[in-house]
Amino acid sequence: MIPEHNKIYEIDNKNVNNTYYIDFNNNSINGMINDEDALKQTIYNILMTERYTKEIYSTDYGIELDELIGKKLDYIKSEIKRMIIDSLSIDERIKSIDNFKFTVERNILIVDFEVNSIYGNENYRKEVQL
Repeated sequence: MIPEHNKIYEIDNKNVNNTYYIDFNNNSINGMINDEDALKQTIYNILMTERYTKEIYSTDYGIELDELIGKKLDYIKSEIKRMIIDSLSIDERIKSIDNFKFTVERNILIVDFEVNSIYGNENYRKEVQL
């Protein structure tokens, strides 16, 4: 006998943004977060994850910084801007990524930029080893 599945389930959209809080310093999960904090954690995690290296994530998740190794600085600047926009644009809560500023300190490229989301504007920084 084949079971029948005629029941329609209602989805509570109020808690769609809830996610586990990941304490990256202690490698642990501590409670739940939502809304703006959940988005901040998502942005951090996307920018810290090398694309295609973690089977748990889709091929759209993460950033491809490894391909910049050994490239010239001007190329890295243009590509990292594109990569950041590409990697973060998968999240529907993000409206735009703007105001990129580049600084080089020793052998580190510091990229400051602004994310405009449904929660407002927030500044972020990504450092890349040259």
